[in-house]
Amino acid sequence: MNSFKYSLKEIEKDIDIDIPFRVKDENGHILINLLEDTGEKTIETKLETKGNNLIIETSMEFKNCIGLLKYCIKEKLKDTIKSKEEIIQDILIGKSFCDGMLECPIRSIPTNIILIYGISDKDEIFNILLDNKIQSEEILVSLDKYIVVLVNDENMDKYLNSIRKIIDTNPNIDYYTSYGITKGILDLKEKFDYLKVNINLCMKYKLKVKVYKENELILERALESISEVEKKKIYNDYNKKLSKLDDDLIKTIEVFLKEGLSVSNASEKLYIHRNTLFYRIDKIKKIVNYDITNFNEATEFKIIFNLWKANKNKEVI
Repeated sequence: MNSFKYSLKEIEKDIDIDIPFRVKDENGHILINLLEDTGEKTIETKLETKGNNLIIETSMEFKNCIGLLKYCIKEKLKDTIKSKEEIIQDILIGKSFCDGMLECPIRSIPTNIILIYGISDKDEIFNILLDNKIQSEEILVSLDKYIVVLVNDENMDKYLNSIRKIIDTNPNIDYYTSYGITKGILDLKEKFDYLKVNINLCMKYKLKVKVYKENELILERALESISEVEKKKIYNDYNKKLSKLDDDLIKTIEVFLKEGLSVSNASEKLYIHRNTLFYRIDKIKKIVNYDITNFNEATEFKIIFNLWKANKNKEVI
């Protein structure tokens, strides 16, 4: 409501009309007062705008003009009042606001930010999420190729799994997701830009896993500092071996590494039996000569594997 009051104060300063009037909220509190108390009779009309119910009051001698007055105030409010979604969208593109525009409820936005990149159909993903909100206080914003979801939920894994199930009702939709925690509006754009880099890395390395925490791609970020000459050398050295990996083995590698080399978690995420996972890991070892159940070998292999995928994608393009 404070940002709404701020907008009314701006109107009180700027409105150019010779009709004396006052604006009250539905509880009778005066928000704008440009009408002197002379004891004369007054006339009122109601105005609803962006969920706010207002009462406009003017002197009885201007009763024929109250329709025009209502129209002028409504148009002025249309230009100045922004919804939470509109303000957040403006913050994400770098627009600054004075303090009055960012009072409650904008200052108390949810602290979890989820960034979804629609590879195939971003608009359909947005509409699906809009029609199937998991929490009433969710804030959904569509910006360029991205969808931003702001939500408060202590169990983000469960929440993200719910989102995945909702989106996956359409099997033709392809997307990447990265998520993290914000400090409110103060670092919202910074966190948005950080997650965008994660999404770009997912695209660059053609990652099979679709959901990543904000700091899960630290290694991929570090790989960006390696020179192109060195990247090409690694690609040439390992391309023959790694090209023998099929899609199932590639996804197995990605999921197993993402799950911290946990056989139980990886087999669950891959929807396969533990024995099947062990069989695949053994097959991978025979092809690439790396045991990805060993932490040190897995770390070294992940660097080689990601650089190989990035350069392979360049060749395809």
